[in-house]
Amino acid sequence: MALEDRFIFFPAKDLEGTPANLALDYQDAFFATSDGLRLHGWFIPGPKVTTLLWLHGNAGNISHRLENLLILRRSLGLDIFIFDYRGYGMSEGSPSEKGMYRDAEAALEYVSSRSTPGGDRRLVFFGRSLGAAVAVEMATRHEVDAVVLESPFTSVRRMAGRAYPF
Repeated sequence: MALEDRFIFFPAKDLEGTPANLALDYQDAFFATSDGLRLHGWFIPGPKVTTLLWLHGNAGNISHRLENLLILRRSLGLDIFIFDYRGYGMSEGSPSEKGMYRDAEAALEYVSSRSTPGGDRRLVFFGRSLGAAVAVEMATRHEVDAVVLESPFTSVRRMAGRAYPF
């Protein structure tokens, strides 16, 4: 990991639980990026025809979002796909900005592969914090039904300046 990446990314490798701990039905998903890394995520099925592709923030891993997954699944009834970027959780590699975009592309391919051809599936990009930047970038590349940004920031440089004023 490059020195500047150490100030932006705070991955955790160990999973602290799974959706099963909260009685959520889920499937482990393993998929490959365009540069050959193996990533890990969870697919949580719902009864509605919308899939939420969750792009999480810069710290922890998908297991740190379990309570949020439960709330979203119960209140919205959507399919949810959440995955760990390279270097987070059970995903291979080391985090980087370019890598995150590749990872999101691979996650989108995975979600698309689950859809039935000609189906009426809707897609929502949900980006939280650093994941909001990834969601916006993905929305410029792909047609999507909605983009939800939670706690976005205007630039990595400004965010780093607030966290590390020196």
